[in-house]
Amino acid sequence: MEFLSPVTKPVASAIALALLWAIEGAIPMFEGREGRERHGASNLALGLGNALLASFLFAGATLFVTEWAREQSVGLLHWLSLPAAWTLVGAVLLLDLWQYLWHRMNHRIPVLWRFHAVHHADD
Repeated sequence: MEFLSPVTKPVASAIALALLWAIEGAIPMFEGREGRERHGASNLALGLGNALLASFLFAGATLFVTEWAREQSVGLLHWLSLPAAWTLVGAVLLLDLWQYLWHRMNHRIPVLWRFHAVHHADD
């Protein structure tokens, strides 16, 4: 019996989002938030578009590249021949470092900032 079906995560996310939306409406963190529905709708559309793009394009590309690297024994973690536990730790640390560097690039490179600025729009 599999606990997480392909539908579980999106449904749980939608329920959590609706619950948080209702709480924010009942007990707002900030006063005077006119246009909340329009703002929420645009954020939801952007989030859905991003989720679809990330799911199909980036996940597929990542799977392709990692499978190719595994078959060819290419990559730092293949070359080091560490025990499995250390390989996992190294992979998590390298992925985290890459995410940090990508986030910094989004702040420094103007064309990336135009897309990333949405992330800071509610600050």
